[in-house]
Amino acid sequence: MLSIELRFLTGRYHSTGWGHHANEGHVEWPPSPWRILRALVATWHLKCRSEIPETVLDSLLSALAERPPEYWLPPATSAHTRHYMPVDTTPSKIFDAFYQVPSEQALCVIWQELELPSEERSALAMLVARIGYLGRAESWVDGALKGEARPPNCVLAVDGESEHGREAETVLAPMDARDFAAWRARALEMAFDSRLEAKRRKQIAKGKDSAISLSKAEKAKAAAQIPETLRGALEIDTEDVRKQGWNWPPGSRSLAYFRDGSVGPVGAAAATRPAEAILPTVARFAVASQAPPRLTEAVSVADRMRSALLSHSDGAVVFAGKQPHGSPLQGHRHAFVLPESHDRFGRITHVTLFARMGFDRTARAAIESVASLWGKRGHRLQLVLLGIGQPEDFAGLDEQTGQCTIFAASKHWVSRTPFVSTRHPRMTRSGRPRVDARELQVGSPEHDLRRLLQAPHFREPLPEPTRVESVPTTDLGTPTRWLAFQTRRRSGGGTRAPVGATGFRITFPTEVRGPIVIGYGAHLGLGIFVPEVESAR
Repeated sequence: MLSIELRFLTGRYHSTGWGHHANEGHVEWPPSPWRILRALVATWHLKCRSEIPETVLDSLLSALAERPPEYWLPPATSAHTRHYMPVDTTPSKIFDAFYQVPSEQALCVIWQELELPSEERSALAMLVARIGYLGRAESWVDGALKGEARPPNCVLAVDGESEHGREAETVLAPMDARDFAAWRARALEMAFDSRLEAKRRKQIAKGKDSAISLSKAEKAKAAAQIPETLRGALEIDTEDVRKQGWNWPPGSRSLAYFRDGSVGPVGAAAATRPAEAILPTVARFAVASQAPPRLTEAVSVADRMRSALLSHSDGAVVFAGKQPHGSPLQGHRHAFVLPESHDRFGRITHVTLFARMGFDRTARAAIESVASLWGKRGHRLQLVLLGIGQPEDFAGLDEQTGQCTIFAASKHWVSRTPFVSTRHPRMTRSGRPRVDARELQVGSPEHDLRRLLQAPHFREPLPEPTRVESVPTTDLGTPTRWLAFQTRRRSGGGTRAPVGATGFRITFPTEVRGPIVIGYGAHLGLGIFVPEVESAR
């Protein structure tokens, strides 16, 4: 047995878990294995680099990551302060949540079956003794390595285990060596494909042959952004994770822990959560499969994703779109499931979830537990959760770095999946088309598109378009007509006009920020619009 004891000297533990907003009032409890290993690496850089060889540190990190730890958590109560940041511009209100922990009682991080060689054990003892803080800088700790510990009261959740009398907490943990190697191989393949696609588009724009390959230098540049070792992944700053296009720390995974009801926030903890708490509204997955579906099957893939989320969340409102008593939600606040294609063959590479009502803890647990979907001919679709956050965390026009164009800002938007009207074209009693002031037939696809753009369910009111024009195809490696797309749901309702699928290019007088997803089947991948760059117009 191996145990790390950490005493919080000021009686406070400040820490916001990955995927949570600082103003959400969420405190990561227990401290995640990822956070603990990062603290060890930071301590090595600052205080032990000359005394502990890199090879010993790498071997130690691999051993600690091989099997997740258990915890003994001391009693903790929830507390918070509110203050404004002292800045020259408009001050922002900060909600600072923390746990009050008895300074005389140590938190224990326990590896029940881990035995380390003497050199690694000595290195760990030195690192733990020199850790200054855990979480935020004001969370001072005094650490010590022990050979025994109390029986854990916070253990790893096992599939099928009851949560009765326990609180669940999802935290970040490092991958073991085998999973890290497999993840890195997939990440390299996706990075090479992304760079190759960008290079191919530049060649086509110049009128040159699109049959190209990456040079050794280009592959090396792409590989340089992907850490080679677990230590390399742990050393990446959060800001650099964002800059390099990683919406989830590389080499990490999420784990669920059950903690006894006697620990964690007690009493009126729920009441102390601020009314202005911000829930994440976006979750994004990367898709991998031996037989990946094309974007023309977006409805089918989105339907499977929704079914999986409903199953894992026991029918959560945000995924069902209905209240428990059966009445539908108003204002399109529930989840949109949005498949994306960013490769040269039109295959689905990502699935993004967006819900204006936000994802609560139950919804986030369901999102984190969905790892695959059934696929055709027995080829399952493997899903890798890239991150959970707000649209601005993912938005951008640079697909090569993993940005999501659906949330970008632009004056020019074009259909990526077909728009299917929800209205029937109207006729006069004499049999002529009924037209509006623009001479558009009422209920026609363009008329319905303009009507829906002014609907109140967008995050911000959209200006009246200056131009709307029909487009016959989208680029999925080759020009693909809208009739090639699946445009009917497998099950469920929804108003659908008898006219076929169409596509449009929309020009606004000013930049607008996405998402723009409208029409029949919008919650299942139809009616997606993306920015159109000037060079493509």
